[in-house]
Amino acid sequence: MKLHRFLVRLALSSAHVFVWIFAFHYFYLKNVSLTEALSATALTYALTHLLVILITPFSARALRHGARGMLIRASIFLSLAFAAMGAAFANVLDSMEWGVLLFAVFFALYRAWYWIPYKTHAEGSIRLSTALEVTLALTPAFVGIGLAAFSYAPIILLAAASLIALIAAIPAHRMHDTHEGYSLGYRATFHELFATNNRRMLLGALCTGFEGAALLFMWPIVVFTLVGWSYAMFGIVLSLTFILTMVIRMLFLHFAWGVRSPYVQSVLTIATWIIRGTIAAPLSIVLVDTSYHTGASMGRSIDARSFEQAADSHTFIDEYTALKEIGLSLGRILFALLIVHLAGVASFPIIVLSMLGLAAVCGVISILFSHRSKRVAF
Repeated sequence: MKLHRFLVRLALSSAHVFVWIFAFHYFYLKNVSLTEALSATALTYALTHLLVILITPFSARALRHGARGMLIRASIFLSLAFAAMGAAFANVLDSMEWGVLLFAVFFALYRAWYWIPYKTHAEGSIRLSTALEVTLALTPAFVGIGLAAFSYAPIILLAAASLIALIAAIPAHRMHDTHEGYSLGYRATFHELFATNNRRMLLGALCTGFEGAALLFMWPIVVFTLVGWSYAMFGIVLSLTFILTMVIRMLFLHFAWGVRSPYVQSVLTIATWIIRGTIAAPLSIVLVDTSYHTGASMGRSIDARSFEQAADSHTFIDEYTALKEIGLSLGRILFALLIVHLAGVASFPIIVLSMLGLAAVCGVISILFSHRSKRVAF
């Protein structure tokens, strides 16, 4: 299981964030407008998470037939997502739009079907060694340098990511199969989602998903523009951030430090989001993102190295996990639709500053809700 998880995260670390950058870059070259490019990319992002919402009740019920088969199918879907984008770059498809669309569909299928059984997670069989985490952290730098050096690098990158994701299905076959119960039907899932007793959970998930979209979707695009549209510098900034975050977190662990107070965490969240709206230099980006990842994001199911955020860290615990995943996707859709709306009335800098400010507010609400919520099993 550890090898499977490493290969999945390696595929995501090498290509996930770059696919959204490719899409943004393509839409910009097509429309010669930053706002239109951001709007078109955001619509694709919204489509991905709309499909996640629609598919999640089906995938959660499928857990009763075994989680192993679902992980294998999810790996195949992830492989197809990167393969579709690679086919668009290789002119196999009619247009780049088809590649972006197919990526959105297959990536949504991967997100909806990728559930790690709680027992597997609790046994610690998916925790990676420091050496493997360092490998994941350095991957964006090597990818970025490669993209800057060779014109055909995107095809190689996406083909490699597709192959790695496909290979990840092999070690999943050796995993001990686990069958999980899911008591809700399709309509009942959405009824429970909007039930009165789940409003706090839903609002918390909405805010968490909203902030996650700002951090893992919009902010990388902004960073890409800030470093002069340089794939090499973009990848280096990401890797430096991840390495520095790992070092500081190890120091925190060694000295038993930590940011446990929700109020301190809230202040860090607001500060880092505000500072993001004022910086442009690569080193400043590294420092502010490191501050966020070492303090504000701890305990919030964010896997920065694979640019993913999932309910309960992709671990299926009970029905609440599926409900929270749907809530996260609703927050991401809201984020994307707000970008589309603002793109018709505001400039790119105004859109960015507005969304960063809203992300700060949602981040604080998410933190306070997560510390105050007390729930028992579903």
